[in-house]
Amino acid sequence: MPPQELRGDHGETAAGGGGSHHLLNSSAPLPSTSTNCAATTNPSGAVHPTTSSPPSAPAAARLRPAANNNNFPLVLKFEEVVYKVKVGQPAGGWCARMSSAIGGGGEGRKKGAGAVAPREKTIISGMSGVVRPGEMLAMLGPSGSGKTTLLTALGGRHGGGRGMLSGKIMYNGQPFSGAVKRRTGFVTQHDVLYPHLTVAETLWYTALLRLPRALGAGEKRAQAEAVMRELGLAKVAHSMVGGVRGVRGLSGGERKRVSIGLEMLVDPSLLLLDEPTSGLDSTTAARIVGTLRRMAASGGRTVVVTIHQPSSRLYHMFDKVLLLSSDGCPIYCGRAADALSYFASVGFASPLSLNPADLMLDLANVNHLSKAKN
Repeated sequence: MPPQELRGDHGETAAGGGGSHHLLNSSAPLPSTSTNCAATTNPSGAVHPTTSSPPSAPAAARLRPAANNNNFPLVLKFEEVVYKVKVGQPAGGWCARMSSAIGGGGEGRKKGAGAVAPREKTIISGMSGVVRPGEMLAMLGPSGSGKTTLLTALGGRHGGGRGMLSGKIMYNGQPFSGAVKRRTGFVTQHDVLYPHLTVAETLWYTALLRLPRALGAGEKRAQAEAVMRELGLAKVAHSMVGGVRGVRGLSGGERKRVSIGLEMLVDPSLLLLDEPTSGLDSTTAARIVGTLRRMAASGGRTVVVTIHQPSSRLYHMFDKVLLLSSDGCPIYCGRAADALSYFASVGFASPLSLNPADLMLDLANVNHLSKAKN
């Protein structure tokens, strides 16, 4: 049955500036400072609430269309976040037990005697910052610097295992909870979509199932179509998503836009995106980042993205930037517009024509390159 014939509303609500401040790591090739990243104003002029009290229960009973202001402003604050994993520790699963039983002779005992004791490896260390409603924070860093790890921690998605997360992550002054989860949208780097549905069907069914009962089927369909137009998906609305063997469908960039659209439908207060511009051309990437910027500035949402190598045009759309070194330590946290002047003040001046992101990633890789030479 096509989506437009569905009339029942079965879906519950499921959606969940100013002076610059810098955070540096003493191991990076820059002077250290203890000032925290907590800018209180947004260059776009958006007014940010200062209260940390959660919204009232009646207000949480329904969602708004994406064009309206967000009634659930959420301040994200994280302090001294550290994530470590144990390496060299044997797995305790069924395969490990079978391997141990098969090699349980003298040779197996010798291998066990010479096994290396488990040790801890620090993935990210000393991460601190504040992102307020109306702001977009971009986390930059080389591959393996811990950008996705930090984003996953901010989204409350670290489920234990061998990892150990420490530090404080607060949402309006409160720890992560089910209410925060319902107001959080998370777009993973790898798209998880039904390959045999069309783009329109994917968004329509998601709208019917996830938007609140207060909206009629026609309003939900209109919101799905508005998201398609905003992300430039109208021309492929009736194309299959694809992505599996034997099913031809969208390109990688188009599938990424569909994944972003699924979270845009539910109008989250906190939107976290892992590499949203991967596989996209510069024009499409600028359109997506511009859409996220408008969602933050005009909708009062808190947006955090990881991005590997932004162009100069994309960089200037960010309110704040968090730069991670190759070993997972913070180098800079503050307003994106102030990054070049700050690095110039500590002896790392650059030509005016240089992309600020290029300079920052060069500095983040200094330790990694020097270690490789040694």
